Amino acid sequence: MATVEQKYQSVDGDFFTVEFISNFLDFANGNASVIGGSGIHSPDVASVLALLMDLKAKGLKGCVLNTPDITELEIMSQIKDLSFFYSQMRSLNSSFSLSKDSFTSGEYLLTPTAGNYSLASRKINVALKKASQGNIFLRKDVKRMVEDHNKNMEEYAYKTGFPVVDIKGLYKKVLSGSFVTHDGIRVSPDYENGNFFSSDGAYPSAFGIISNEIIRTMSKWYNTKIELIETRMLLQY
Repeated sequence: MATVEQKYQSVDGDFFTVEFISNFLDFANGNASVIGGSGIHSPDVASVLALLMDLKAKGLKGCVLNTPDITELEIMSQIKDLSFFYSQMRSLNSSFSLSKDSFTSGEYLLTPTAGNYSLASRKINVALKKASQGNIFLRKDVKRMVEDHNKNMEEYAYKTGFPVVDIKGLYKKVLSGSFVTHDGIRVSPDYENGNFFSSDGAYPSAFGIISNEIIRTMSKWYNTKIELIETRMLLQY
């Protein structure tokens, strides 16, 4: 098993950002299935504290990004006909043990992983290549995991004296349709016709918005004079 030093190494630079998303992708790929009996858990972020302490000891400037609530993403609620989707899963996997009533109650999330599903769409049901219970999670447990993760990251940032960039709050504004950039562009969360998400509905393509949030936080914390990125040309649609 890799040590902290092998997994996370700091380097010199003007500024740095720390975000910890890979474990959520591992989680979404079935490494912590709530249906499989292993239980859900918050990713191990203790190594991040060691990294931040190292960066602090070197006198570097940077920030920590928290994580958006992935349960609020529209793609997580794209399957409209849950009964049909359940029948599809049962036909592909007869040992599928989750009951139809519990599955169609809306308490569960199906992660849109490329290995199992086609891209979601409002117009058609998602096509399955195979049915795996390792990709089904309780919505409340995913929310709790995000909350626990962000609590840990904020605690580590506080201990080491680095600011936290509120990406979760930014996503909430974007998803509500109320976010307008500093240069007057309204940001649409619609992943088919909007200007924030890429075509998979999960990953953002409007990195200028996220970068500007980082710039605002860094400028306020370190009293720097970094110009915001002009988003008009990036976000027109």
